[in-house]
Amino acid sequence: MTLVNHNDDLMMLFGTIGMRRLLSFENNPPIQQVIDANLVPRFIQFLARDDLPKLQFEAAWCLTNAASGNHEHVNVLISKGIVQAFCRLLRVQHLEVVEQAVWGLGNLAGDQPRIRDLIINANAVDPI
Repeated sequence: MTLVNHNDDLMMLFGTIGMRRLLSFENNPPIQQVIDANLVPRFIQFLARDDLPKLQFEAAWCLTNAASGNHEHVNVLISKGIVQAFCRLLRVQHLEVVEQAVWGLGNLAGDQPRIRDLIINANAVDPI
């Protein structure tokens, strides 16, 4: 996996790594604060950065952790387009990114049958 060399890209990467570490807290991760800070759309944008797989991986990990929150958290992620973004990642070349997308889809699908069906209907099963 290639790292980045542009200053803005480095700042995005390091900021995302920091958020991933915060969202990885076992007890009371700051999922609602991330949502309130409007970081979910930003992380979803990072998933589209095929030129920066490390950033994709870290953003996917942030979103995967956020998808382990409560129903309201998951519904916010769904409304922001996370299913389509994760499904797109199932076809990238970097295995670590694909694995993280699968994990994220699993967290989402486990929340409720409606979301599981949404993921199935988004054709996520075939690439997995």
